[in-house]
Amino acid sequence: MCALRKSCWVLLLAVFVLGAFAPVSVEGAEAPKKIVWRSSGHGPASDPSQIYHDMLCKAITEASGGRLEIKPFVGGSIVPAYKEVDAVHENVLQLCYTCPMYNLDKWSAAGLISSRPGALAGEALRTWFNYGGGADLMNKMMEGYNVMTFPGALSPLPEEVFFHSKKKIESLEDLKAIKARCMGDGGEILKRMGMATGSSPAASCTKQ
Repeated sequence: MCALRKSCWVLLLAVFVLGAFAPVSVEGAEAPKKIVWRSSGHGPASDPSQIYHDMLCKAITEASGGRLEIKPFVGGSIVPAYKEVDAVHENVLQLCYTCPMYNLDKWSAAGLISSRPGALAGEALRTWFNYGGGADLMNKMMEGYNVMTFPGALSPLPEEVFFHSKKKIESLEDLKAIKARCMGDGGEILKRMGMATGSSPAASCTKQ
């Protein structure tokens, strides 16, 4: 009897859960309003992370049946590149795809949750973020800010070489003599060593 009763409760729960998501047709009822969000990546259109961002926006729109439409924008087209999190906080954007390391001005530990030399490789970082508590740690770090992150949407990016230079670097004095586009923890370390570092958006970089 207990087993039968338990089965009935499971069945009843399944019906309630399904009913919550099943479309309801009531004569005269208004159709649910369409929700439109704006989402920005942080790179140019050709950047792998931007391509993945656009695919994610499309997938969310399709999964909602079009009720929640996510309009994708490239980095810098709505707000200055690397300021996407601030824009979500201020509701200029409702979603964004960016790197935590661009927000060291707010959270000094943000670089730990980004790709960095000597740290986890790409796939290992994604696994830790999605299943090892990385997303939870990031949300804890951002407490008090009107944003949250969610696992499962990290872009698979190619491996990167830490540094490229047209000038030969053999000493600390050589580092101090050049200016570099370098962000995150790596940029902070080089800045403390005397290098002039900057964080210009990728789209603004041109071949010399």
